[in-house]
Amino acid sequence: MFAMPAPGSPEKLSQAKDWFTTAEDSGRRLLQSLETLLLGVTGKKLLWRALDAVKEGSPILARTDFEQLTARANEQAQRIENERLKVARAAFGAA
Repeated sequence: MFAMPAPGSPEKLSQAKDWFTTAEDSGRRLLQSLETLLLGVTGKKLLWRALDAVKEGSPILARTDFEQLTARANEQAQRIENERLKVARAAFGAA
């Protein structure tokens, strides 16, 4: 059985929002989540570039393979982008 949260609680607003969610909204939320994930991976890739630029000043950084980390971030970004475009087509009705 579904228990109603107390009036005025943050849970109540969240559940009400879920009740009015359509499949279209779900696709758009997934698209937004993928875009957020892509921003995170892009930020990580930029961090690897910055750390690679200053690695001579730190023994720990000097032995870190930033090229491999950057390549992995590029692969992750490409997989996310492929999925993001597929979800965008579905969410906005494009074939």
